[in-house]
Amino acid sequence: MNIIFLLSLILIDDLDVVWGQDYFEIMNEQPWHNNRVRSAAKKPETNVTIKNDKPSSEKTENKPGREVECRGMTKTLSKMGKEVICKPRKTLVKLTPDPGYIYIPDVILIDRCDGRCGHESQSCMAIETVSTRVLVQRMQIGSLHSPCWELDVDKHTRCKCDCELMATDCNSRQKYDPDECLCRCTNMDEMYDCSLKEDMYWNHETCRCSCLIEEEICTAGLMWIPSLCRCGKVLTDDKIP
Repeated sequence: MNIIFLLSLILIDDLDVVWGQDYFEIMNEQPWHNNRVRSAAKKPETNVTIKNDKPSSEKTENKPGREVECRGMTKTLSKMGKEVICKPRKTLVKLTPDPGYIYIPDVILIDRCDGRCGHESQSCMAIETVSTRVLVQRMQIGSLHSPCWELDVDKHTRCKCDCELMATDCNSRQKYDPDECLCRCTNMDEMYDCSLKEDMYWNHETCRCSCLIEEEICTAGLMWIPSLCRCGKVLTDDKIP
């Protein structure tokens, strides 16, 4: 029985390789592969791990360059600029199955918004998506049963550059700056007072003065006072003269 189970797992592993090679060609030939347009203002599917919307390009150290003639290069430069703008582009997206199951394949290639925005604080975001049915095999861990399974996955069709941080993310001590996509502290007097205190720093996210040192375990009768970064006595109402 153990030998049969092992051989079955090997066959499933081989099937996974076949899926990885031929999956997308098969997808285009299936009649059940249809689309439904809807608004992008929705939470992502629970069974899909969506790639970060920020551009996938990383800063790399450039090799030494050299000066060349620009004559006749306008079209080439224009084409290069259009290729990196915010738009739907093929992206590898990992599928997240329910606990106790695996998907074959577990990664698909689908259009997702990605690309360069005019401001570093902005992100390339989807404003319209299409619901696409994706066929996979759903296998329960520890079982040989692996039926075909359909998933609804979002395919991005329209994108725009916008602030990832919005005005609703700011607290009562902050004011939203749409040009920089930032929440700026408005209590500048408190920030100045904080700069004069030892063992404390100004937290721009909370707009409060915070401790540089970790909270200590105070002895009996004392409490940790965040505004002082030390233990101290706290007077109760019955002890106030």
